[in-house]
Amino acid sequence: MRIQIKLYILVLISITFYSYESINNAEIIKGHLVSEDYMYNPNGFIQSPFGRINIKTHSFYKNKRLQIVLENRSEGFLEYTIEDLRNDTLLLNQYKIDTLFNDTKQFETYTKQIRNDTVFYKSKKDEILVMIESK
Repeated sequence: MRIQIKLYILVLISITFYSYESINNAEIIKGHLVSEDYMYNPNGFIQSPFGRINIKTHSFYKNKRLQIVLENRSEGFLEYTIEDLRNDTLLLNQYKIDTLFNDTKQFETYTKQIRNDTVFYKSKKDEILVMIESK
């Protein structure tokens, strides 16, 4: 029985590690849960297994490198390229971007839901991180 439990834990750890290492191209959405009647940017919401999410940032990665960040504003999305972020360190630090591939342990306390090629993470503060694997 103990061997089965140890083997099960080992398989779970290897699957989790493999899933992060195998994803090179992804979209990362950071946001927070809101009620159905909450309005901000009409195009700045997505549905999740946890409920309706108001997007804060939507970032796109290629070969595990950040390409573009879209910030949700009331009048629409504001786009920042990697050059914009490199030239403005305060802006880059404000978004806390590019940590997903560097520090996966930060999501251990999150509730995780997997739907097809999309993984939803929910914190205790109703913050949501959505990871969508791109082909």
